[in-house]
Amino acid sequence: MVTLLAIAGTALAARAILCPPWPGCSASEQALRQGRAAEAIDLNADPVGSLIRLPEIGPKRAQAIVEYRTRPGHRPFRRLEDLENVSGIGEGIVREVARDQAFIRFSSSPQTP
Repeated sequence: MVTLLAIAGTALAARAILCPPWPGCSASEQALRQGRAAEAIDLNADPVGSLIRLPEIGPKRAQAIVEYRTRPGHRPFRRLEDLENVSGIGEGIVREVARDQAFIRFSSSPQTP
């Protein structure tokens, strides 16, 4: 039992060193962010159900993102600021989404859900 506790303690210490906390986040928010880190959201490919996990992005805004990226002539999102081209998303919302930027990725080609 003592050996198991020592191994667990070592693993937790290593994780604390390798996964630094996000500044300004509570312990519970940091735990949530670490859990989400493995599930990056792709603005060019993910469906509405995934997009709503972003801050300030509910079902309506997520649907607007999907509709925007599937319009003819649309260029894929390459940076967060490109979200401002979507109806209903402004600078303030992009600023909130940017707080989770570590969990966002951009595939090269948009996909429909």
